Amino acid sequence: MNQWATTERLAARVIFAEGMTIEGELHLQPRVACHEGAETPEELLNRTEPFFPMTLAQGEIIFVSKAQVTAVSYLGPVEETDPDRHSIAQLIGLEVTMHGGTEYRGYAECELPPTRARASDFLNTAEQFFSLASDSGVVCIHRAYVRVARPLI
Repeated sequence: MNQWATTERLAARVIFAEGMTIEGELHLQPRVACHEGAETPEELLNRTEPFFPMTLAQGEIIFVSKAQVTAVSYLGPVEETDPDRHSIAQLIGLEVTMHGGTEYRGYAECELPPTRARASDFLNTAEQFFSLASDSGVVCIHRAYVRVARPLI
């Protein structure tokens, strides 16, 4: 049996630093240790491995370099907070301008200490990618390619 048959697939668009895009399916682990349910795209992108697998429309499997990816967008499901942790999660509205001028607007869900719960604290966390959710879907953004960001009021 194919090793990719045991993963959950999610249709996504990958945007590269030079502007090229590809569409296909991400391969998400069906279970993770830190919460119930399948791995999220943000978790996939923030794993330590420098490449992630993707299946193209023709069925070809490729390995994508995370270092070259500026963003990964997909249509839901919007990642939901673990109900046990919902009371401490915060929504931070952001407008993000990427290297090259692409703009994204949406809300990031995060858990920050009460004394460090500003948009700048969220942007300065260690993970490479963060997610913004909006009515048009979710985009996982690579922090290294963010030119500027501002909080939405």
